Amino acid sequence: MQTKHTWTQIKIWRLIAVAMLVIAVVLAMFLTQSLGRKNAYAQQLNNAYDQALGEISGNVSNMGAELAKLRVSTSQAQQALLLGGLWRLAGETQGALSTLPLPEDVSEPLLTFVNELGDYCYLLSQKIEQGTDISQEEYDTLKTMEEQSNELSKLLDQRRAEGIHWDIDDPSKQLEMLNGSGENASKVMESMQQRPRLIYDGAFSEKAENIQPKNAQGPEVSVEQALETAESFFPGDYEQTGEQNEGLIPTYEFQCTMGDGLVIDVSVTKRDGLLYQALPNSAGSETVRPSEEQLSALEETAAQYLQQRGYPEMRGAYAQYYNGMAVLNMLPVQNEVYLYPDLVKVWIEVESGRIVGMDANNYIVYHTDRQMENKTTIDQAAMEQRVAQRLDIQACRLALIPTDDMGEALCYEFVGTNGGDSFYVHINAETGEEEDILQIIDAEDGTFVY
Repeated sequence: MQTKHTWTQIKIWRLIAVAMLVIAVVLAMFLTQSLGRKNAYAQQLNNAYDQALGEISGNVSNMGAELAKLRVSTSQAQQALLLGGLWRLAGETQGALSTLPLPEDVSEPLLTFVNELGDYCYLLSQKIEQGTDISQEEYDTLKTMEEQSNELSKLLDQRRAEGIHWDIDDPSKQLEMLNGSGENASKVMESMQQRPRLIYDGAFSEKAENIQPKNAQGPEVSVEQALETAESFFPGDYEQTGEQNEGLIPTYEFQCTMGDGLVIDVSVTKRDGLLYQALPNSAGSETVRPSEEQLSALEETAAQYLQQRGYPEMRGAYAQYYNGMAVLNMLPVQNEVYLYPDLVKVWIEVESGRIVGMDANNYIVYHTDRQMENKTTIDQAAMEQRVAQRLDIQACRLALIPTDDMGEALCYEFVGTNGGDSFYVHINAETGEEEDILQIIDAEDGTFVY
């Protein structure tokens, strides 16, 4: 028979057991929450590190492109501008590098390379400001830096594509992740460590942002009138999406379904009822690069399509290819002058030649009647002789380009190569100053301009 004392002991032990269970549950919840917070914090850090690496990768790629432009520039003003930009890029890259948990084996050569590149470009810019030209030895050093920047850019892009898990507790593990197992990575790092010892830098479309457009400023049209405009470009079954863009260029938004099911998002300006954009929702066909003959035929089809809808004479400039389509960059031509500000993009199916998209943003922003007769006060032959010092010239034509001060400049556009790379060099036809340099990258999926 159990005594009262025994029952009291049992109750106490039961209370202790319940208390222990409660403590265990609370502790488990605390540990789970702590682990969750730790994982969330680790994920936040990973995201921040990925963002910093993306910034570094983009900066290094831009360094290579800017260094390439220096090879063909003959203007001290343009050279100083490029070198100053490179110095700033190097500073931004140094700051981003300092935020990453990298071992010294990786961070030291990277930081040294970036710092010396920035210092070298800064000192060259100071030299130019004093009226001294860049020497051939200095050009050779810049060329080496360009090659190293391009190799480093490829390595960073490759590692980012593969994905990097940042080990916060053991940064040395990043060395293996960044270097990888291939020989290329180790060669890049070795190349950077063997750099020269230094004694102490679609073309124009971004300029259309935040500019008051010269067109689409007339009376407002109705939804029905806007729909008529859309159907005249892309026949199909339409519905208004209900979304309206009220930015600098207010638009009506429609969705067009063509006979084969292809869907195109179409925008028409509220004022004047101009086609603004028509962007196809592609199903994802394989990328097809047309032959030169095919590309010429596609450009002719696009030019006729635009002229039939009220646009002036257009010629193809360059193109990109994806999902079975070509995106043709079409330039209006006035008196044999190529008008870069008024560029129109046309999406066309490579195999069928059917036009399935269009972007007239730049044309609406910039297009106007221009008087360009008798504007070329500088002799073309003299400019050609100067540019030929650093460019193997293949062609020359007149081009109107937008300038950084929101103006426009009539230029001789010299097309040529240097060291196997292609460039457009723009020389102001009124002042003889070097206005801009574009590097042309010809890839499997099209031609890209930097």
